[in-house]
Amino acid sequence: MTLTVGDLKRQLEVFDDKDELAFSGGLEFYRLEVQDENLVVFEFNEFEAALSERFVKKHPQVKVVFCSVT
Repeated sequence: MTLTVGDLKRQLEVFDDKDELAFSGGLEFYRLEVQDENLVVFEFNEFEAALSERFVKKHPQVKVVFCSVT
């Protein structure tokens, strides 16, 4: 999923600058990284685990798995 910076700003404008943001699912924000001229990526401390074809066939509802490095 992608959205523009403008879309995100519009969604956040109703909140106070001191309000905190949290990410569901236990992900811990790391940084924003510019990956292209018009692409900024939110990065998290957890990495995306590789799923085997066998696992994907058995569990089609699982789209992604994140693992902690600690």
